[in-house]
Formats: sequence, structure tokens, C-alpha cells
Amino acid sequence: KEKLTEIVFESLDFAKLQFTSPASNILHAQGLTSGLVADFGEGSTTLTSIVEGFIMSNCVKRSPTMSGRVLLECLI
Repeated sequence: KEKLTEIVFESLDFAKLQFTSPASNILHAQGLTSGLVADFGEGSTTLTSIVEGFIMSNCVKRSPTMSGRVLLECLI
């Protein structure tokens, strides 16, 4: 992140830069600031709790046993 920030500000002359999590972006796209986001990736499922735009890091749960791959096998 540090090197990317340096490049963005010095080489590309950006005025602002913000790093966000995909879970926060999902809620923001829906016009929400709070919610529970379930991300079913191929190798794991992640549940992220967000309250008023802040990720509750002690509430983030990741499960490699309930992945998108496992769910797909159940559906086929």
C-alpha cells in the first residue's frame, strides 16, 4: 500500500486516495452503512459485520469449510 500510495501521489498527481474493503463497498453500493456481508469465495466464505461504515474486526468470521467450491458441489 505504501508504494502504491507513493506512485499515485507523485507520478499520477492524484489529489486523494482511499483504501476500502470489498465488504464496505458492497454495502455502500446498496446505499447502506450497516449490515452483515457474506462473501462466498471459491476457497472460503467470509462474514463481515459493518456498523455505520466501520468494520467490527472482532466479528469477521472466515470459514474454509463452507466455500463456494463446496456449495457448488452440493448444487451439482
